[in-house]
Amino acid sequence: MNTIQQLKKYLIKRSIWRNRLIKKQINLLKESFFQYPFPHPRIIHIETRARCNSTCSFCLANYNDDPREDLLMDNNLVDKVLSELNEIDYSNRISFFNNNEPFLDKRIVEFIKKARNLVPKSYLELKSNGKGLKMKMILEIFNAGLDTLYINDYTDTKKHSKNVEKIMEELNSIRRFKGHMVAQSGYYNQRIIINKRRLTEELGTRAGTAPNSKILLSALDKPCFRPFEMMTISPEGVVGVCSEDFFYSTNMGNVNSEKILEIWNSDKYTKFRNELINGNRNVHDACSKCDYRGFTYEMFNEYGILPH
Repeated sequence: MNTIQQLKKYLIKRSIWRNRLIKKQINLLKESFFQYPFPHPRIIHIETRARCNSTCSFCLANYNDDPREDLLMDNNLVDKVLSELNEIDYSNRISFFNNNEPFLDKRIVEFIKKARNLVPKSYLELKSNGKGLKMKMILEIFNAGLDTLYINDYTDTKKHSKNVEKIMEELNSIRRFKGHMVAQSGYYNQRIIINKRRLTEELGTRAGTAPNSKILLSALDKPCFRPFEMMTISPEGVVGVCSEDFFYSTNMGNVNSEKILEIWNSDKYTKFRNELINGNRNVHDACSKCDYRGFTYEMFNEYGILPH
């Protein structure tokens, strides 16, 4: 057996082992949800403005194709959501974005400040494409209480966009964002994470809405844990179960008239979870068109389920 054949054999064995391990982890994760009191959402996406300023071909939110109205979430609704999270002492992730560019909402600093004051244990993050973003705004948003900023710089050039390059140069001289050296790994635990991405990436079907993705011929026969960990809230207050659901078509309720926990623990949400945890992605049209793998390694880690 030559070297290439040996390598192929090794890769096949590795793939089989990895698939078996993931299957075992998924089964343990299923058990975990029924052994503990049902947890609060790990992630709550709050989309305060339905608008993006990029042309990414993999996302329907790109400004060439976006069919949505330019909607703003009412200030009173943001206050209601944060007040309810305060009442339950929420300590997980609040993401003031979903399928949008958060810095297009000029109130975003105010919202981060309110969230930090009302929900002090929460982890506050933003994801931005960095277009038009300045260091002044970065300082303001962190001073307001942001924990982590992700900048995905979408460009088809070899280098970062000029604006993001300028931000990177300025960050080099600011220790606050460089963070603290992690001894075991030898790298800095940064608070601003910048990635260069391609405008023409193919990132999956995004529940059938990705402009540059192939359509699934049939629904995947795989469990999905998204409704066990995630809640998304539209500018109009509609609650969806997943950030892949661009139109919030899964509609679990509306936070204008219902409380967050009432929606989260509702019979509708529970039935949806039971279908998806058993691999029935035909439970909803968006799910039937979705090719998301159904889990995150972060979930395995947080539930103490096997190293990956």
